[in-house]
Amino acid sequence: MRRFAFVSEQPHVSSEDLMRKHRHPISPTVFSHEYEKLLSGQEPNFYFQEETCPAWEKKTAPIRITRVNGLADDFYSSLLDWQGSTIAFALDERIFVQNFLTGKTCLLARLSNAYITSVKISPNNSTICVGTCTGDIGIIDMNGKVLAKRHLHKSRIGAMEWNGRQAVTGSRDRTIKTVDFRVLEETQSISLHTQEVCGLAHSPSKDYLATGGNDNKVFIIDNRTSTPIHTLSAHKAAVKALGWCPDKMDTLATGGGTADRTVKVWNLSGAKECIIDSIDYGSQVCNIRWTKKNEILTTHGYTQNDVRILNMAKNKQTHVFEGHRNRVIHFGMSSEEEYFATGSGDETVCVWRARENDLANFPVR
Repeated sequence: MRRFAFVSEQPHVSSEDLMRKHRHPISPTVFSHEYEKLLSGQEPNFYFQEETCPAWEKKTAPIRITRVNGLADDFYSSLLDWQGSTIAFALDERIFVQNFLTGKTCLLARLSNAYITSVKISPNNSTICVGTCTGDIGIIDMNGKVLAKRHLHKSRIGAMEWNGRQAVTGSRDRTIKTVDFRVLEETQSISLHTQEVCGLAHSPSKDYLATGGNDNKVFIIDNRTSTPIHTLSAHKAAVKALGWCPDKMDTLATGGGTADRTVKVWNLSGAKECIIDSIDYGSQVCNIRWTKKNEILTTHGYTQNDVRILNMAKNKQTHVFEGHRNRVIHFGMSSEEEYFATGSGDETVCVWRARENDLANFPVR
């Protein structure tokens, strides 16, 4: 059985990597000392370049950009999450954490023999669960200590959700599994999809779990009985993007891949599910977040590579966020829903403000 371990070495970065040309200068308040070392030919101690956008661009551009090396352009992975003041993201076999308030980024842990394919921070912001390309999972605290690890799936784990003290995982091996880390035991295994499981989302009450797959299907599972109660088959491509309405427990938004490009809103209250609305975005849908303000935030891949907010009450698109040069695959949002973070194969992790007003409240140094 293949296992992974964690090592503490800092990743090596060449001066050539760090001296690539960028649209904006490096923020001198963050890396002035290390940047001087770089110019003098010494090896710097940081792995990232952070940029703060000029004030006049803040309404349309990210308000923080972190340049990274190794962020996977993989639709079937989920390499970024946000909880509290912590933004976590994975680069190859490394897991990093960024403090939202200070912008400081550090290496938390490093796997010795497997790439990370999914990242999820616990609801209390005390631990991070990571899934790997070999089907392993690990729980790491915010000091980088490994609290638990287990071989769980036969292939990569691309989707993950917390449910109390349990982690729910979806894998390329087509199964959905639940692990209770208090006893390090697998408590449930469900096989419904005929291809890779690439999306998971618990309902606000945690009574139901929506699962999306590369077979173009979405299943709604009753967590109390572990049985599927709905099968949604209207999409024409893989379904990774899933978002429950926070106010209506029986309403779900789903987003399809490149061959589909739609967001569909479902009413699941009756014995037979029905589509309330279907919106053609003309672009691959990678993530969905249904906010408390009754907005649907979506991130997109081919062909637009942008982020959009749709006001459901007005049925109107109110915001478009542009800046990535590749698919916006990785996503996390603050609990207050005022900010969100995105990661892309263009090797950037960006922080954005979800609404244009009150930009002065953002703690840019």
